[in-house]
Amino acid sequence: MKLGENMKKLSTIALTLLLVCLLPLSAFAEGWVINEDTNTTKYQKADGEYAADEWQTIDGKQYYFRTTGEMAKGWVKNGSDWYYCDKETGERRYEDLATDVMTFKFDKETGVCTNFSDNVTPSVQAGWAPAHIGDAETLVNEAADGHIVYYNEQWWSTPEQVWIGLNPEVVYFHDIAGDTQPVDRNAFARIKIVEEPKAEVDVDGIYDFWWLF
Repeated sequence: MKLGENMKKLSTIALTLLLVCLLPLSAFAEGWVINEDTNTTKYQKADGEYAADEWQTIDGKQYYFRTTGEMAKGWVKNGSDWYYCDKETGERRYEDLATDVMTFKFDKETGVCTNFSDNVTPSVQAGWAPAHIGDAETLVNEAADGHIVYYNEQWWSTPEQVWIGLNPEVVYFHDIAGDTQPVDRNAFARIKIVEEPKAEVDVDGIYDFWWLF
């Protein structure tokens, strides 16, 4: 009788060890990743990927993560819609926002700003930013393209241009260069983009920018 009980215990232990060994070796702890040195906040998903260029619902609240993986604060453009994320917490806003130039209204269910098209007076609070143009030719071109406007004795970048600057396009080398390039997409996804695009590659008639790190 005792021998039978011991065998049953050994079988249970063996089965437990087998199940443990079969668990994925690449399990990740899902949660917030805060870098105090760079003052950035990211969110690592259960599969190990960092949330990027997407909304995430975390503990019942919505947050947006830029293409660089950093949690967005302030104005957010997603598709053709504008949203606002709290400057402190990053949570999506649904209530009216009073600024020094106008009061922004938001859809109470989706959080979409319903009057952003009225945002024509430059102000940092309204998503604009002072523009620093290095040469006259660039200034003329940027103004002609509507990327900057002159107001109150200085040039301002539009909210659209500010958003583009905060969300550079990411193209993985593996996607445009085949198997000759590294295939660790995660490694590239976690590198912060710090420079302007350096080259243009024609892939099946589609032009994409790549970024040098």
